[in-house]
Amino acid sequence: MGERLFALLVHDQSEAFRSLKLALKDLSVETYSVGTCGEAERLISQCAPQIIFTESSVADGSWVSIVNMAEAADVPLNVIVVGTVPDMRLYLSVERSILSRRPLSANR
Repeated sequence: MGERLFALLVHDQSEAFRSLKLALKDLSVETYSVGTCGEAERLISQCAPQIIFTESSVADGSWVSIVNMAEAADVPLNVIVVGTVPDMRLYLSVERSILSRRPLSANR
């Protein structure tokens, strides 16, 4: 039997995430959805997802909080920020942080 694949989805019930969840199910990837950074933090330590998909902001934080949680995880963890509208400021802030390898902050 193959390795169990698990994706954590952090969002506020947007249509983009409903479609994503269906696509992941078709690929035999188990998913669990949460609406806050606090819930995400608890699940990261309990369930060890291989990947996290997050909206740019949720009720108690932003994508920055999720990326920081992923960096602090015991195992490597990838994060994909999903948006329904183009946000060049967000894209450029992530790109700058990656290129300079600076810690991320909520200030864009």
